[in-house]
Amino acid sequence: MAQTCFSLRESGQCPRMKVILVYPFDGFTKRWTVAQQQTFHDLLGRYDKVVRLCKGPDYYARMMRNRYLVDRSGYCIAYCVETDGAAAYTVDYAQKKGLEVINLAEG
Repeated sequence: MAQTCFSLRESGQCPRMKVILVYPFDGFTKRWTVAQQQTFHDLLGRYDKVVRLCKGPDYYARMMRNRYLVDRSGYCIAYCVETDGAAAYTVDYAQKKGLEVINLAEG
């Protein structure tokens, strides 16, 4: 998703778009593949802002991250196929906050 945002900005289609990374805690990528971790680190310098919510693992860190994103957004673009779980909770929270929700899974 970030790479698509960077491409849109750099191509001139969305030149004023800000791309902000909000991540739950240090080390959240430890279960990712080496290639995924490398991509994450390669992209870090391209973000306009990087926000870490917790220093270490916390049971609620990912939920806090999702609420942080919704509370500071005008839209919610999601890919949600389940009716429960973190993605469904976040989409529901966004709807309750009055955001326009675009669920790419419903397209």
